[in-house]
Amino acid sequence: STPLKVSVGTVGFNLLLNVALIWPLGAAGLAWSTAISAVVQVVALLLLIRRRVPHPVDRYVLTGWLRTALLSAAMAAALLPFVLTFDLSRTPFATTAAAVLGLVLLGMAVVLGGAWLSGAEELAWLSNIIAPSRVAAAS
Repeated sequence: STPLKVSVGTVGFNLLLNVALIWPLGAAGLAWSTAISAVVQVVALLLLIRRRVPHPVDRYVLTGWLRTALLSAAMAAALLPFVLTFDLSRTPFATTAAAVLGLVLLGMAVVLGGAWLSGAEELAWLSNIIAPSRVAAAS
């Protein structure tokens, strides 16, 4: 199918970018190549879906994108003080692992809490994936 072909092409593009960017940018080059490849994939899929759906980006999609951007900013604001305060490069592995786990859990709590407070429809989708029988029974 077309999305699979786009995904495979994007993986190849990502590998090429990895090789091109790892030398000048180090590990950051891998992050940049992944981000660039993701943007290329989204744009390619949007252009292709327009053949079948005239306006794939409607008010609901834009609202979802805005909510995601705001929740990402809230998560960054919550995590930034910890990231700037603690230098984990000189701590034992177990301490670093525990700190990273704690930061991940805090980030998840901020995003999930914000999604719940804003009434994000995606939470119902997530509930259906986690416990489909409960959601179906509640309907």
